[in-house]
Amino acid sequence: MLAGLRVLLVEADNATRTAHETHLRACGAAVAGAGTMREALERTLELRPDALICALELPDGEGHA
Repeated sequence: MLAGLRVLLVEADNATRTAHETHLRACGAAVAGAGTMREALERTLELRPDALICALELPDGEGHA
């Protein structure tokens, strides 16, 4: 279903992020996780994901800015 899609998942809560990563991988996506906005920005430049899934509240910023 998501085979070949590169997804960056941004979520501060480790357990929640891991659960979502597991589900996305089971659907065939290549998933990278980030726990902060700073980390997400770095990984975006590094990985060039096809899709970004981001929590709205993060420790160092907002996911909807």
